[in-house]
Amino acid sequence: MKLPVLYLMDSIVKNHSEQYKKLFGRNLVDTFVHVFLKSNERTRALLFKLRMTWNDYFLATTLAELDHSVKKIDPAWPIASRVQPNNIHINPAVFARQTTTVRTSLIVINKLCNQSSKARNFLY
Repeated sequence: MKLPVLYLMDSIVKNHSEQYKKLFGRNLVDTFVHVFLKSNERTRALLFKLRMTWNDYFLATTLAELDHSVKKIDPAWPIASRVQPNNIHINPAVFARQTTTVRTSLIVINKLCNQSSKARNFLY
């Protein structure tokens, strides 16, 4: 299998993406790696250009797997995929406000505790 086969697949996915996206996505990594292994430097550069057009067509996890698989073969291959971790994102402005509120609350609680401690000492 060679680069023209990937160009054909690329054209089909981009023109009829819904029907073929999942079908080609299943074997995308293996197919791409197979072509990459058989390619010279010039063809590998064309493969990279082709790969960079797929962000809107294939799953980010599939493209991340592709990038990592190719990087094992060629350490110069950049990891271009953007897989989002399942983290909670916090608006720093809101977080800063909450932190200030918590600090203020702790200061007030500390003062109240000190005052009640002094009152207790005064009573006993």
